[in-house]
Amino acid sequence: MKDKGTCIIGEARKDRDFEKEIDYHRYWKDMYEKEHKLRQEAEGEMTIVKGIGENSPEMKALRSRVKELEEINESHRKLNGKLRERLTEVEEDNKKLANQIEHRINQLRRSGL
Repeated sequence: MKDKGTCIIGEARKDRDFEKEIDYHRYWKDMYEKEHKLRQEAEGEMTIVKGIGENSPEMKALRSRVKELEEINESHRKLNGKLRERLTEVEEDNKKLANQIEHRINQLRRSGL
């Protein structure tokens, strides 16, 4: 009897392991199919964008606007550079004037005023 009981338990374990294996394969098969479907959809959308988008009036207008914005950006960059140079000059002049004032005040103090 022990052999039959052991045999039945062993068969039940094999069946359970087999079910787990089937579930595992089914899970990965489902995941692969979902991924494959998403990839096909993305490729289809890319084809549409490439076919229609590249030569559409909207894309031409967007490219033109990007070019305008790049020119504006370059202009701002140049102005910003000039402003930074001028700011540095003003800061240096300010330091010189502060030193001159401090020097004059020290001269006045030494002279007794």
